[in-house]
Amino acid sequence: MSRVLLVSLSAPEIDQLAVELAARHALLRVVRRYVNKGRRWERALEWLPLIGSALGRRLPPNGLRAELVCEAGIMTDFTCALAHRLEQRFPRLGARTSGALQFMTERAVAQVATHLVEHAEQVVASYHVALPVFRRARALRQRTLLDYPTAHHRWQYRVYDEEADRNPRFASALPRFSDRERHGSHLDCEIELAELILVGSRFARDSFVAHGIAAERLRVIPYGADTQRFCPPPQPRRRPSPFRVLFVGRLGEGKGISYLLQAYRRFCKVDTELHLVGDIVPGAEVYLPFRDLYRHTAHVPQAQLPEVYRAADVFVFPTLLEGLGLVVLEAMACGLPVIVTPRGPDEVVRDGVDGYVVPAGDSNAIIEALERLYSDAELRLQLGRNARLQAERWSWARYASAAADNVLQGSVR
Repeated sequence: MSRVLLVSLSAPEIDQLAVELAARHALLRVVRRYVNKGRRWERALEWLPLIGSALGRRLPPNGLRAELVCEAGIMTDFTCALAHRLEQRFPRLGARTSGALQFMTERAVAQVATHLVEHAEQVVASYHVALPVFRRARALRQRTLLDYPTAHHRWQYRVYDEEADRNPRFASALPRFSDRERHGSHLDCEIELAELILVGSRFARDSFVAHGIAAERLRVIPYGADTQRFCPPPQPRRRPSPFRVLFVGRLGEGKGISYLLQAYRRFCKVDTELHLVGDIVPGAEVYLPFRDLYRHTAHVPQAQLPEVYRAADVFVFPTLLEGLGLVVLEAMACGLPVIVTPRGPDEVVRDGVDGYVVPAGDSNAIIEALERLYSDAELRLQLGRNARLQAERWSWARYASAAADNVLQGSVR
């Protein structure tokens, strides 16, 4: 049986793959940033308000023995988490600090993994941490697989540049790449060294093909949701509760937030509300004119997210691009109809069946979908039931099994 080394910061798809490979006795180690293994010092710090909540969120996936997890960059990772909190108060200052610390954490993870490569037969690594590991693996003639959870980086550059020209009012909240030449060159090298690239949607695959990557080097394996944790409420929401529109994710223009806000401004009624959940991005001050339209929650721990979904009537995710969008599957698993764009999430959302797939950057289409769901409670319930059944088909167990098959199929050559 092949011995597989997994490397990532804390990608959920890599964690799920690790559980499956361990069950098949094929996992060497998972190298990642800090994870709570229940050590004495972790138990002693759990009572601290900020640190304790962070420790509680960093748990190893169920079914994976702690000794199979190798941590790296723990101190920079902790400092990065604190800097990220600073970013919510002082976005531009915090972003520079957390960006530098994340780079240091990525480098530490890659360095530790490089020392373990010689004991492996295959390496699966997430983008940003793969380069030195893959170089060592290829020198040893080992198989390399790249986990790339979003669209090709050069496709992203083009989309965001076009969006800045099209909608300059909100351009400051678009994703930034501090040094595109360095960023792009690094990811180009990782892609070149990968024998196989794992992506979450056909949209992501097509973005690679558009940049010259051979289709046979790409595998589309949509991600999953924990359908036991994320499940519908015992009873459907009924009026007179407000009709609640929910978004979960980074509050920035990469997720199409301006289109949601503009749509909701024209849609809103006395018995509706908009709830935005997620950290703000640098440049998000452009959304201040809409501040009276929505309720904002900066961060919700994973354990509390199901209740947030269950308190909503519809989930809107108008992203400009995505690998797939885990939050979409989580919302569907909780029985919510969803409104998404055809740039990743449509891999799992059936238009008119689980919700609506609307063009990216189209506020009018969002309004039309919201009006339809607002005015027809039975339609909401039916689409929500369909969404739950669809989410059950796209479980993490299905993802992990398919990903492990692709990894291990190349173990005998």
